[in-house]
Amino acid sequence: MPIDNIIDNNDSLYMHEIMGNLLFALIQNKLYYMKDLNNFIEKSNETQINIAKVVKYTIFVSGNSSKQYHNDFKFKKLFNNNDIFTLYVTNELYDK
Repeated sequence: MPIDNIIDNNDSLYMHEIMGNLLFALIQNKLYYMKDLNNFIEKSNETQINIAKVVKYTIFVSGNSSKQYHNDFKFKKLFNNNDIFTLYVTNELYDK
């Protein structure tokens, strides 16, 4: 099921947070890799925005590693030179 359908069918704020926590656990346990997000390069802006919002929560829950996670995600092909990352991740993280 595409991420947009999961988000639209539920309370989006909580789903982004839940999926961000899940993504963090998957990355920590080497069951998913940040580079796998590059599979979303050809997807719609809405999908990329939803992925960015999930990534924001992943970075947030990474605790002391948040700067490292931020930089690692920022330079993946999906987000490199992409305003979506700045708007939906960087700006929102520094606003908190």
